[in-house]
Amino acid sequence: DGAIESGDPGAGERSLAQKVVEVHGSLAVTGALSADRIRARRSDIHVCAARAYRTIDTSITADTPRLITFNAVEYDTGGFWSSTTNPSRLTVPTGLAGWYVMTAAVRFGDVLGGAAWHQIRPEKNSAGTPTSANVIMSQLIADVVAQVSDLHLTSYPIYLIAGDHVELVVNANHNDTATATTNTKLPTLALWRLGA
Repeated sequence: DGAIESGDPGAGERSLAQKVVEVHGSLAVTGALSADRIRARRSDIHVCAARAYRTIDTSITADTPRLITFNAVEYDTGGFWSSTTNPSRLTVPTGLAGWYVMTAAVRFGDVLGGAAWHQIRPEKNSAGTPTSANVIMSQLIADVVAQVSDLHLTSYPIYLIAGDHVELVVNANHNDTATATTNTKLPTLALWRLGA
């Protein structure tokens, strides 16, 4: 009947292998799976990440850092984002301290060109007020001609503890807009926990 005796040292691995097959239905798993291969599959199953985005344009006043407040989430496997409490933040939940990679992207609707520049800068623990001392990293681009500009940024690994939060700040040297996009879900901010 295929039952596994409780004394079988491979019982746990075969049980996990069965779960892998159930989750990855399109993945053909044949033969015995080594413990390393099972752990690799298991890390695929238990991804710990969140991506928030905004569906409404955000106005930007010249030379005034502006915090993006998100109103939607594409995925959130750990409870990083709240629509009612500090929706501009992705906050590390209790028990999920670790190394994270962060991504951010914004589309600017530049109508100026020439000496125009745009900036995106994720910040850590800025408590809802853009604070240059808390910038994790920054990307700034100058536009030679008036054009729509997409800025994308991926951080180096950063260590975050429970309660730490990240937010996305945008800026420009002219009045502009952080444009909401339907297909690419911009502006957006995401956190991925390494070794989830």
